[in-house]
Amino acid sequence: MKCYLPSSQPFIRICIAALLVSGAAACSQKKSLPAPPPKPKEELPLQVKELDQKAADLYADKQFDKAVEVYDQAVTEEKQEPALYLARGRVKFQKRDFAGAEADYTEAIKLDGMRS
Repeated sequence: MKCYLPSSQPFIRICIAALLVSGAAACSQKKSLPAPPPKPKEELPLQVKELDQKAADLYADKQFDKAVEVYDQAVTEEKQEPALYLARGRVKFQKRDFAGAEADYTEAIKLDGMRS
């Protein structure tokens, strides 16, 4: 690419070159993956922790329908834990149940805001 600025304006050339280089660098950076959902707090009942782990294992095995069922049980036991809604929303998103995922994400945000 040629720059058609007069040579008497080196400052402008340097600025344009810096913008081109910084723009190219920004475009070439790899996008990072979103952070995994937070784990439920340690004070959750053992039964809920076990359900969360079972659902996470089912999710890892791509058994999304069963994972949602187990997360449903966990949420029934512990309705005030935002991490459970977030995790269930992630599974629903994988199932392409976008409305269900959005509802769970919204509930997680609401519950998390109530803790602050």
